[in-house]
Amino acid sequence: MMHLGSLSVGLALAWALTCPGADWQPSGPVKRLATGFEFTEGPTVDDAGNLFFSDIRTEKVHRLTPDGRVTEFLADSLRTNGLFFRTDGRLLACQSGSQKTPGAPSQVVVYDMKTLNFEVLAAEWEGGKFARVNDLVPDAHGGVYFSDIGPGKDRASESGVFYVDAAGRVTRVISDVARCNGVLLSPDGKTLYLLPSGQPDLLAYAVLSPGKLGEGRVLGELFQAAGQEPAGGDGLTVDVEGNLYLTRPAAQCIQVMTAAGETLGVVPLPEGPANCCFGGPENRTLYVTARTSVYAVEMPVRGFRMGDPAVVIEEDFGGEFDAGRFSTKIPNANTKVREGALWTHGSSGGKYPPMVYLPVSGRDVEISFRYRHLGAGGWIWFFVDGDDGFGSQDHMLRVKLLRDGVQLQVDAHSLDPAHPMRQNQGRPVDARSGAVRLNEFLPKESVDLSGNDWHEVRLKFRGAKVQLSLDAVWTTELERPNFNAAKRRLLWMQNGGEKGVEIDDITVRPAE
Repeated sequence: MMHLGSLSVGLALAWALTCPGADWQPSGPVKRLATGFEFTEGPTVDDAGNLFFSDIRTEKVHRLTPDGRVTEFLADSLRTNGLFFRTDGRLLACQSGSQKTPGAPSQVVVYDMKTLNFEVLAAEWEGGKFARVNDLVPDAHGGVYFSDIGPGKDRASESGVFYVDAAGRVTRVISDVARCNGVLLSPDGKTLYLLPSGQPDLLAYAVLSPGKLGEGRVLGELFQAAGQEPAGGDGLTVDVEGNLYLTRPAAQCIQVMTAAGETLGVVPLPEGPANCCFGGPENRTLYVTARTSVYAVEMPVRGFRMGDPAVVIEEDFGGEFDAGRFSTKIPNANTKVREGALWTHGSSGGKYPPMVYLPVSGRDVEISFRYRHLGAGGWIWFFVDGDDGFGSQDHMLRVKLLRDGVQLQVDAHSLDPAHPMRQNQGRPVDARSGAVRLNEFLPKESVDLSGNDWHEVRLKFRGAKVQLSLDAVWTTELERPNFNAAKRRLLWMQNGGEKGVEIDDITVRPAE
């Protein structure tokens, strides 16, 4: 049972009474999941739902499984603080300088989750060493923003925020803020947030390009408990609506703030929180590391995950049609926008019928569009990829929409490695997937698609499952282990038939 000390509750309630957004409430009570640690930090969740967090003073990293078991992941973490999973499954870590291993540097590293070996990404800047790298966040360009809280003897160890790009080049992007602590990117990647420990403000910087920021501004104030000295924050996370969740150690609470800087409310905690992240089955669970324990509280809004669609895509092929978001050059000989829809015709004159490529970034993502056949024999075939390549070895799922039914095909690389269809039966092994390429054809299902009426397709990926629906009258669900591991999904649409097909109202959004 979790025990709330009177000091914790009293301080948080006093703070809440001074907050203009005190009417805001989480969806459930605060629950303690694990305790007995010394100083928990750096929560981050992998694709399987495991929560990883550091215990700074014992220099360990622990794993909390969805069923509540705590195991030791790293016995010697070199005093790791911040952690963050990349979309490729590797684990970023801020090693802040071990006290158990004299001379161990303060550096940013990335762990291979299979071997537990790490690669150093950043250990110095312009010849100076870092003092205490603290928190980090990756961007969509292969780079990482990270904070050094300072102080130290070298130039680089003055507090600041740094950026290491995919090639290993380190630049200092913020140099005029004391005790830089929590760093985070907005869901669209256009704003970098900094939550310093040295001032009672949340700062925001426009991201002009990878590793280049605009002038900082105060986005919102950190409210202070009555009679308390002004205090800063520690770590932070964000939900799909852009709301920010700021840990307030001195006030022993989470302060929830909109992307415009308006405070919505607070979540009182029994201990001073250090950092937080979202996870859980629906990604609505806010995990909080707070001194000796790890806590969880359900939220009304789903958390944003790196790899979620950064921006909702809505394309109706009207006057504001954006051809730049498609990988295919539009218009071309077989595809063009006409009368508010995308027309594409199957007579390509080449080996393949015309294709429309729409890059769709995201793990848990919903894709929908409308289509109609324009003549006899029309069909539309769209693919969803599990990588960023264009070869057939990357296809996860193929859906062929015929006039009289739906045909599904799951490519071999997306099957469980132990699946009998992946065992060698005298066929060559695919170099990319490492598997024998045997595609899984599912039985055709009859659906009445007669006439030239428009039809709506919805495709929803969540974890290892994908749900496909047509006109909301036919629905099927597939589950394959590697659906969960896809780094990127690329919608490919091909068509055939006498007069082609029309496509309209393509929408991509985070799956609810």
